[in-house]
Amino acid sequence: MPLNLDREKPQRWLELTGHLKGVEILIILATPKEGERFRQRLVRRGVVKHDRNLPKAGREDEYFQMIAETYILDWKGDVHPEGTPYSSEKMGAALGDIPSLFQQVMEAIGEDSVFFGQNGSA
Repeated sequence: MPLNLDREKPQRWLELTGHLKGVEILIILATPKEGERFRQRLVRRGVVKHDRNLPKAGREDEYFQMIAETYILDWKGDVHPEGTPYSSEKMGAALGDIPSLFQQVMEAIGEDSVFFGQNGSA
């Protein structure tokens, strides 16, 4: 696979599974550098401790909101009410309310192999 030096962040539609089947969300790849910058932002805002990646008690909503703002761009499919435009606030709330959604997003944003096709292009 060739090394792609394009600085644009790779994006892809993630098809959700389980009881969320029928919904897709547009996510951005979390590179190691971006992941560390994101974690440092969480620490500076007091959302997580410097030695942890989980939110402090009482800061969970802000944690999930920041994930949605940083890594999720859109949704489509079986979203109710029908026609609801994408909102990072609503997505952040959903990340906090639906453990399987949170797990699927966190696994997918760091899995670079799924962002690139066989030929190495996004």
